[in-house]
Parts: sequence; C-alpha cells; structure tokens
Amino acid sequence: MTDEIFSDAYLAQLPYQKMLDLVKDGKVSPNQARRVVGLPIYVTMAIEDQPPPKASAGPAMQDLVLADIEERKRIGLERYGQLLLPHTGRDALVDLYQELLDAVMYTRQVIYERDHPKPLTPHLYELPNSLDQPCAICGRPVLDKVHQ
Repeated sequence: MTDEIFSDAYLAQLPYQKMLDLVKDGKVSPNQARRVVGLPIYVTMAIEDQPPPKASAGPAMQDLVLADIEERKRIGLERYGQLLLPHTGRDALVDLYQELLDAVMYTRQVIYERDHPKPLTPHLYELPNSLDQPCAICGRPVLDKVHQ
C-alpha cells in the first residue's frame, strides 16, 4: 500500500506489543499488522459515497413500505391471531437484533451476488469425454443451451 508509513520488514523486527501500540495509534493498519505476523488480512468492501439521486418516476418508497406494513399486519393476524402488542413475554430487543442480523446477511448476499455473477456453466470442468454423453453432475445433454 502506498499510504503505509512503516515497511513490513521494519514492523517484523519490532516487539509484538510495540506493533500493537502502532495499530492503536492509527500509524499501522490492522491488515498490515496481520500480514506482518502471518495472519490472513481482512477483506473489506470499498463502500464509496453515493452521488445524489437522479429524478425518476415510479411509486414513492414510503407508499411501498406502508403497503408492506399493512401486509405484515395481515400476516401477523393470520399467523398469531393478534397484532404485535407490548408486554407479550418476549424480548423485543432480542427479536429486533436477530431480524437485523438476518437483514445484514441478506444484504451481503445481494452485494456478493451483484459483484460475483453466477458463471454461465458452473460445472464445465465436469463435462464428459464426449459431447453426446450427459453431464456427469446434472445429467442433461452437454449441448443443451440452458445447461447450467
């Protein structure tokens, strides 16, 4: 990295605690320290600031969210026989935390799938010796245009 103040070779000669102090002081990145001691670095996504939104047409997101809330209300009544009310014996903070964890997982999945599209033929390496034989994994003809 061009913004690293200290070389890996210099850091490797330091006592471990001194390097940790440099990390705490912001003079050495955690990833550089991990690399120097032989640990895998953390992979992070580059999240860049978004440009202002462009004018567009379509429904207001607030209206869509309100419709979603009405649908969730209907489902809740159907599934639980009552609306979400206070003092139900459940810890709403734990429920919220678990739902947010799920939301983060789904969000990360969408970002990964956007940035790493599914290959057109994910098991191409499993093709049989002859193209007139079926695929060893899915059994479909290898020359099938939808073979994936």
